[in-house]
Amino acid sequence: MTTPRVNFYVPSAELVDLGPLPQDFRKWNRILQVIADVSLSIADDIYMAADTHRRDIADSEESQQFLQSCLFYREAFLDGPLTHAELLLRPHLAEFKVIGVKTTTMGEFMTTVRDTVKRLDRAIRLFREGYTKNAWGLKVQIPTRGMRVPSASPNQLLFEFLLKPIGAPTQRQKEFLQQLRGMGRGGIMSIAPRRTFTGQKVEQGLPSMYEVAVINNRLVLGAADVYWGKAKSLYREAKDTTRRMRDYRLANIQEQALRAFRHLRAKEQQAQSQPGSEVVRRRVAIRQMSVDNAHISGNVRVRQAFTPAEWEAALPCYFCQGMMGCEAAVEFSNEDKDVELTKVKWEIRGEYAHSCAELEVQLKAQAL
Repeated sequence: MTTPRVNFYVPSAELVDLGPLPQDFRKWNRILQVIADVSLSIADDIYMAADTHRRDIADSEESQQFLQSCLFYREAFLDGPLTHAELLLRPHLAEFKVIGVKTTTMGEFMTTVRDTVKRLDRAIRLFREGYTKNAWGLKVQIPTRGMRVPSASPNQLLFEFLLKPIGAPTQRQKEFLQQLRGMGRGGIMSIAPRRTFTGQKVEQGLPSMYEVAVINNRLVLGAADVYWGKAKSLYREAKDTTRRMRDYRLANIQEQALRAFRHLRAKEQQAQSQPGSEVVRRRVAIRQMSVDNAHISGNVRVRQAFTPAEWEAALPCYFCQGMMGCEAAVEFSNEDKDVELTKVKWEIRGEYAHSCAELEVQLKAQAL
C-alpha cells in the first residue's frame, strides 16, 4: 500500500483575471488595497528569510519553493491583476477614490499601489541576485500560465524554510511549542525580527491558521486555506485559485477527512436526544469518535495551532478535536475551551472537511 503524501506542487499554474471593469469602478478599490498590502507582506517575508540567513541562503528544496511561490504570487495575484486594472481604470484616474471625499484621486491611489509592487520587485531582485549562494536564485524561472508551481503560500513556505534547521527537542516538547508564540514577528530562537513595511497587521495572503507538531523529533507545519478578506473586501479570484491549489496539495487526505467529518456529524446528531447543552453534546461526540473506525489517528502527539501574522496560540476547533483528537500544547481556561467547541457551524463549513491546518499535519505524519 502506498503511503499518502502531500502534493508540494500543482502541475499547472493559474493566473488571476479580474475580468471586466465593474460599472462602479470603485468596487475594485478594496482588491487594489489587498494587492498593496500583500506585496509589502511578501517583501517582508523575503527580508525575514534573508536576515535570518545573513543574506547567504543555501540552495535547497525549501528555499527554492519559497522563492518560486513569491514569484508566482507576484505574477498571479499582484502585478498581473494590477496591470489589468491600470489599463481599464485609465479613464477614471482624475476622479476621486471615494465619492464626496476630495482628497486622493484614483490616479494617486494606483500610483501608491504600483509603488508597493515595485518594493516587492526590489526585494525579489535582491533575493535572487544577492541573498542566495552563488546567485542560484537567478536560475529559478518566473512562472507563466501552465508552469509547475508550489501549492503553498509564500508565508507558509517561509516558516517551513525557517523551522527546518531548528528541529525539535526529544523532551519538554510542549514547552518548546509554547515558545513559538509570536514567531510571526520574528526575534524568536534563530529567526530574525520582521521589518514590517505595512505598519499594521496584514492577514490577507496568509493562511487563516497554522499548526506546528512534533513528529519523530521533527517540526512539521500545516496551514489552512489562504485568507483574502471578508465578504465586502474579498479578493475572490485569488481565493478561488488558492483554494484549488490547497485542494490539490491535500488531495490524498480528502476522502479520509470527509469520512471522519461525516461520522462526527452523525455522532453529534445521535447526541441530540440526550439532555445537556451544545458543549455537552459535542464532548460526547468527540469521545465517541475517538474509538470510531473513521477517526484519523497517527503519530502526532504534541501539536499547537497558531493564528497567522502574530502567531498567537489557538485552540483546535471542534472538527479537529472530533476528527483527529487534537489537543493544544498551551494551557487554556475551561471557559475558552467551551467557547471554542461551539464556534464552528456545520452549515457554514458545508462539506469542506479538509479545511483545517491540522489535516495537512496529519497527512505529513502519515508519510513519516
